Amino acid sequence: MPAQTNIPERLYLKVYTRKGIIFDEEVKSVTSYNDTGKFDVLQMHTQFISKIKQSISIDKVDGSNIVYPVGDAIMRVKGEQVEVFLGIKTA
Repeated sequence: MPAQTNIPERLYLKVYTRKGIIFDEEVKSVTSYNDTGKFDVLQMHTQFISKIKQSISIDKVDGSNIVYPVGDAIMRVKGEQVEVFLGIKTA
């Protein structure tokens, strides 16, 4: 019998604006766009940081979906934590 690993099947997302946190929940996945195209973030995603654009689509644990428009934003994935910083001014 193969060994079982205790990998948490969780992904936590926080979305920040200059005024504060507008989303802070456990989610199934997050989808967005960067200069190379559309990408998904799921549990056990590799760590990365990227400028994102267009929108972020959030698949919630309850099966619903939320879409936030994105102008200039940054996404950071570290472990099971995903952070999106909206309203970032870039040159």
